[in-house]
Amino acid sequence: MPAREIASYVDDNDIDLVSMGTRGHTGLDRLLLGSVTTRVVRTVDVPVLCVNAHEADHTPEPQQSVQFDDILVPTDGTKPAQDAVDRALDIARAYDATLHGLSVVDRRAYASRPGRTWPGLQQAMEKHGETVLGNLQANAEEANVPTVTEVRHGVPHQAILDYAANTDADIIVMGTHGRSGLSRQIIGSVTERVLRSSDVPVLTTRRSG
Repeated sequence: MPAREIASYVDDNDIDLVSMGTRGHTGLDRLLLGSVTTRVVRTVDVPVLCVNAHEADHTPEPQQSVQFDDILVPTDGTKPAQDAVDRALDIARAYDATLHGLSVVDRRAYASRPGRTWPGLQQAMEKHGETVLGNLQANAEEANVPTVTEVRHGVPHQAILDYAANTDADIIVMGTHGRSGLSRQIIGSVTERVLRSSDVPVLTTRRSG
């Protein structure tokens, strides 16, 4: 299996970064079978840089250096998301880039919280997002990285893609739990949904513990 062989090679050769293409397929075949890229993202412990194959013709010429000016890192305050924030800060510092922190209030969460009124739940989620982004901004200030933060409402993966498009983000950095199984394959994760549709590179970091 290609994904297993790639993961084995990564372990055997102490690889620091995996770079892969993704075609962004959707539908039942993708949900049940997954892609090699998605399986690698779920499996390896090193960051994976995913580039949409349809955008390959728009990449810089080989002799040109890559420059990241705007880096987007969506965060919900979980440990995998914090790992992504730390990685995004490192990249922003290296490229003198602006770090965009985004927290998304998912209106669909109301359906999973019986007995809660939407205004109360929305306020709690907004407050949590502001707290998480406040911590991000404090870390960025300590690292001398300029930041822009925003709390948005909507379906998380779509809000992330819209924000990236509106701000001309050069790269999206996201964390993933790396879980697998039938429920994961059917439901998917926010990170995997972004991977399927993003026109800009997506760097994933997986928390192994």
